Amino acid sequence: MVRSPCHVVYTDYRPTPLQHFVFPAGGDGLFMVVDDRGTFREDNFQKAIAALTDATVDASAPPGTLTMRPPNFKDEPALLLLGMM
Repeated sequence: MVRSPCHVVYTDYRPTPLQHFVFPAGGDGLFMVVDDRGTFREDNFQKAIAALTDATVDASAPPGTLTMRPPNFKDEPALLLLGMM
């Protein structure tokens, strides 16, 4: 592989669709917020934000400090993420 020629191909389009996902800390899933056409998915974004803000206030912590609830391993979202690759 060393000193082998490298061929570059130029295209006007993206051959692999680009999608954006949010995996909120302490959430229970993976949310696609931008699809392969570049459309922002407001409903999934709101679900991700709701999962992110689903934090509990720790009584021993100073006021205003949030602690995230433990992750939910029922659905194994990390395996879902790896399966998408």
